[in-house]
Amino acid sequence: MTGEWVRSRPRENVTVIVADDDESIRVWLRHLIGVTEDLELVGEADTAAGAVELARQLQPDVAIVDVRMPGGGGAEGAQLIGAFSPETRVLAFSAYDMTTDVLAMIEAGALGYVVKSGDDREILEAIRSVASGSVYLSSGVDLAVVAHLRETLMTGNHQALQHSRVANLVEDVLAGEAIVSHYQPIVDLGHNRIVGYEALARIQSDRRQPPDVWFEQAERVGRLAELEHLAIRAALRALPHLRSDEFLAINISPHTALGSVLTDALGTTPVDRVVLEITEHAEVADYTQLFQALYPLRSRGLRLAIDDVGAGYASMAHVLHLAPEIIKLDRTLTAGIDQHPHRRSLVGKMRGFAADTGAKLLAEGIETQEELDAVRSLGVSLGQGYLLGHPAPIAEVAASHHTHH
Repeated sequence: MTGEWVRSRPRENVTVIVADDDESIRVWLRHLIGVTEDLELVGEADTAAGAVELARQLQPDVAIVDVRMPGGGGAEGAQLIGAFSPETRVLAFSAYDMTTDVLAMIEAGALGYVVKSGDDREILEAIRSVASGSVYLSSGVDLAVVAHLRETLMTGNHQALQHSRVANLVEDVLAGEAIVSHYQPIVDLGHNRIVGYEALARIQSDRRQPPDVWFEQAERVGRLAELEHLAIRAALRALPHLRSDEFLAINISPHTALGSVLTDALGTTPVDRVVLEITEHAEVADYTQLFQALYPLRSRGLRLAIDDVGAGYASMAHVLHLAPEIIKLDRTLTAGIDQHPHRRSLVGKMRGFAADTGAKLLAEGIETQEELDAVRSLGVSLGQGYLLGHPAPIAEVAASHHTHH
């Protein structure tokens, strides 16, 4: 995916992302938007999946999406942009005005459709129209398509169609149990040996989306607990292949931890070999309720880790309210820590806090020897990152985890 972010003009201008696999088209639109006072280009992508990710991150006003791109069609991209960035208006961009293409983009949530043969004036008019919530169709589009669009908008089917298609994608994953785990080593930095593995979900689908996007989709359509249940079951398959003194870290959202999904998924698993990672990104409405929900498992030996500490307020709130056994320092603290005194100072203070509360500190995202040396010198107990080991399927883990030194 290519990226271009321009922040030279005020945010009240119409923000636009462009997704097209033809670089010459992107250059043309980049120049056109760049010299237009009321528009601002904030991102570019050369795939539909890249457009979805940009929309999710940047929440632009308009996404110009090519109808036909390798590795995923514009209709699927438009549908997912609508799911992850509901305020973003999609403008379909195509070399063709074929009725089937227009209908597919309309039903996927596009508010406008313009052909690439149009002049600069038409492109700008289309962007401004869809940004304001108005329909825009190139003059060559069949009137029957216009009628279909009007009916779709008037009956409020757009949002329902987007929700339905996202729900179908998630249902395919659940029905096919299309989820596996890769496992990344967690190393005791004092003794330089592997003590555990974090299970990282991988979705097997022809929709090329990062795992976190799948979990966000599942949450949007009310299927998050089911997907997390499937992920936990997939993760636990590795446990018999690990040494008896190695633990398995599994990610779960606070909401799912409140229900019966976790207990059901764990079944008869020896929970003293499991570390449950609560992510920073999810809000907790009632910490007392969450603490009490986890107490029966923790009383049997299950340990708790708080992920992404240092990335935001929520992570520290999790630490203070849930008293975890492991505090995972976010990569933003670990990256370049050997060159940043303030980061070293903060990690040093966190080391003291962890010692006072009986928790272990784990540095995530260690990628260089210098970073490893720095966190070791600060007394951080555990480490994880590409320098120490890449995520791998269980077959590779089982073959290599005894050889780590």
